Amino acid sequence: MPIPPIGRDLEAFAAAPASDLSDLVPQQREIIQAVKNLNAVEMMGHDNQLQFRVDHRARRMRVRLVRRQTGEVIAEVLPEDVLRLAENLPKKETGFAAPL
Repeated sequence: MPIPPIGRDLEAFAAAPASDLSDLVPQQREIIQAVKNLNAVEMMGHDNQLQFRVDHRARRMRVRLVRRQTGEVIAEVLPEDVLRLAENLPKKETGFAAPL
């Protein structure tokens, strides 16, 4: 007896051609590293942090600015903007090389 996927997100992800998803992993790594670098230097303030998640339906990363204490979502930030901000960080501030 076959077990169907749970939820439409999984169906859309499973139905996507592999060529559409091949670039997703390197892009995710860059965004994840950028989020870590920006959080390490508290670029968004002491009380806030960036969080990321994968939106399988849209086949892209979502980045949100969240209050540390409450988990309240303040804003959604474009991944491209996160990468741009991380590029401009001086390397000595984070101890990490900026992504890209």
